[in-house]
Amino acid sequence: FAPHSVPFLVIGTMILWYGWYAFNSGSVGSMRTQEDFKRALLSATNTTISGAAGGITAHVICLLSASRWDLPFLCNGVVAGLVSI
Repeated sequence: FAPHSVPFLVIGTMILWYGWYAFNSGSVGSMRTQEDFKRALLSATNTTISGAAGGITAHVICLLSASRWDLPFLCNGVVAGLVSI
């Protein structure tokens, strides 16, 4: 199906990605020690890598199968990558 508004879809995806940082990095609980900071940093790094990898993978699959660029499919891939954490 065709999305209603692609700009809103992209903005919503970015808001979700931003919220995932708070959810994953915030699960450390506190930043009192260096070890807590390292765990939060690793969590934020993994969030970035998984969202980007999901988006790139979905984008390449769409490009190879349909021979076209599809931004909504990329956004769905980003969300799928974030969910896979």
